[in-house]
Amino acid sequence: RVDLDDSGNPVSVYPEPRTFANDIIESFMIAANEYIASYAASQKLPIIYRVHDRPDPDKLDRFLELASVYGLRFKRSAKPSAKDLAQLLDQAASEPYAPALSELLLRSMAKAEYSAGNIGHFGLASAHYCHFTSPIRRYPDLYVHRVIKKHLDSRLGEKQKSVRTAAAAVA
Repeated sequence: RVDLDDSGNPVSVYPEPRTFANDIIESFMIAANEYIASYAASQKLPIIYRVHDRPDPDKLDRFLELASVYGLRFKRSAKPSAKDLAQLLDQAASEPYAPALSELLLRSMAKAEYSAGNIGHFGLASAHYCHFTSPIRRYPDLYVHRVIKKHLDSRLGEKQKSVRTAAAAVA
């Protein structure tokens, strides 16, 4: 948030508080992105996915060793899930070192990227994810919009043809 003086000059800048409404909107946006990506996959549409690979096992092991120094318990498995790692961070949520630990976990993760191939989004625990509702319109978002629009327009065209054919048969 930016506060301005009477002349319109900025006098202070500070983060806008995050509210329950922000969380609801974010949840809806994620659900919409997952739905569109899943629909596109089921229709074999050529969209751009937002993918996030599994963490590098060596980096994750180093992170888990550090977490254990702080007394955090983690049941190791061959393929830990995003939910497992979130539960680990929840153990430290009220501790002063929680933000640093969260940052270290992020650094052990793969970076999310755009891809024509879908490998899922590990961080969101989502099998299908794309940027469809991003508030910042990046080219991949616009591309997904265009592919979906073209697909829906073609389906509408097919329905109009069937209605015309049925009307002609009746006449």
